[in-house]
Amino acid sequence: LNSTDAGDYTCTATISPIGSGFDVDIEPYVIGTSNNGSYTLTVQDIPDPVITITPTGSGDISDNYTLMCSVDIVDDLLNIQLNTTFVRVIDGEYEVLEYEESSEDATITVYFTPLRTSDSGRYRCSVDISQAVINYQDVFYESFTISTTIPTPEIVVTTDPPDLGTLVEGTYIDLVCAVTINDAVNTDVDVIIEWSRNGGSPLMNSSDYSISPISDQYISIIRIEELMTSNNGDTFTCSVSIQPSSLSTNITGSNGDNDITLSVIDFT
Repeated sequence: LNSTDAGDYTCTATISPIGSGFDVDIEPYVIGTSNNGSYTLTVQDIPDPVITITPTGSGDISDNYTLMCSVDIVDDLLNIQLNTTFVRVIDGEYEVLEYEESSEDATITVYFTPLRTSDSGRYRCSVDISQAVINYQDVFYESFTISTTIPTPEIVVTTDPPDLGTLVEGTYIDLVCAVTINDAVNTDVDVIIEWSRNGGSPLMNSSDYSISPISDQYISIIRIEELMTSNNGDTFTCSVSIQPSSLSTNITGSNGDNDITLSVIDFT
């Protein structure tokens, strides 16, 4: 039985005097009769489920986050069996996730404690529906994409040696920029650190400045080879850009900066 069988059905019965047992003399005077009855057959399709994925949480990196998948379907009379799963879609492959299933309704929940950049991507809640009596089985799904933003890094600019206070003309000084990235950023990133003076263009290695390569600890050092009184009041800014190494549309980079202002006096 399927939906194409729905419609109006009519049963017609006819009684005719023709046949054995009738007197040929009276047969012309016997009139046959007929009657009919009708029935309307209604076939109810198994309805498609309504699948809803609801996120909970700020969506910020290092905060807790959940995805809850709920399934709504008419089940009172149809005795439908549901099997719901949460998967992550990675390059066309499906990774089944661990989830918590509600005992009261068809709801499953995936927890991210905390949310990390590696959690960025597409997720799918799949619902397998079956009905044994009519040998029915089908699969439905709803998708959801998690997009994350790399938090603004912590940037600290100091002098080396530290706490020199007022600097003396003719000496050199190292300015140290130390960058700390949130631990929940667990995917590969590219870190760019640049120095500028008084809001100008990025500084390059020259006779006046010596800039060390960025270390594995995301530290950059610029050495001012010879301080002059003209450097008094100069502000040196360390600007940091953090971008995902891979071309991911689900991870957004961030930028930040911090600065230090010099106080230089004439030695005489």
